[in-house]
Amino acid sequence: MDNKVQRNNRGVRKRMCKNGDMWALEHRAELGHEFLMTDIDSFIGKMIFFQNTENSLFIEYEPDDFNRHEELIREFAYIALFDRKNSRKYALSSHNRVSLAVHLNLCRRLGLGQPFPVKFFFVIGEQSPPYTMIEIDTKTGVLLSEYYLKKGHWREVWNAVGLVRTRDDSRQWLQNIGN
Repeated sequence: MDNKVQRNNRGVRKRMCKNGDMWALEHRAELGHEFLMTDIDSFIGKMIFFQNTENSLFIEYEPDDFNRHEELIREFAYIALFDRKNSRKYALSSHNRVSLAVHLNLCRRLGLGQPFPVKFFFVIGEQSPPYTMIEIDTKTGVLLSEYYLKKGHWREVWNAVGLVRTRDDSRQWLQNIGN
């Protein structure tokens, strides 16, 4: 068996299953290997809600060291959770309140061990750009901001919502706790 990891032209590991949410595939293509993200919805859906919610909840994270891929005991900083929805109306409706409450609580819990909060965003759109990113305050549940995300403007939006700065802060924090 060949253990060589296949990567795309941005240095991101290719999906082996050839599937995936289009927004997540765009995340890989636009932001590259510096902005690590994985989908966590399958675990939450199966373990908490007893259903497979497919690719709809993603977490962006930062590892302690990019050179220790094979090690299991590591430190990570958590940057943001992204919940994919087809419509703004449903995302912000009372039908989605329990799910949103779980996600906001998860953000608060994930942020307990680090000096910066984990952000939460709804990502509204179908299987192709454009998307709308809606930031929800994880402490109050209040809508903070909305950003229009189109192809070629991902880094600009990541800067605007503070995800690039949070990632930079997380790298510094992880270096300091490693010393």
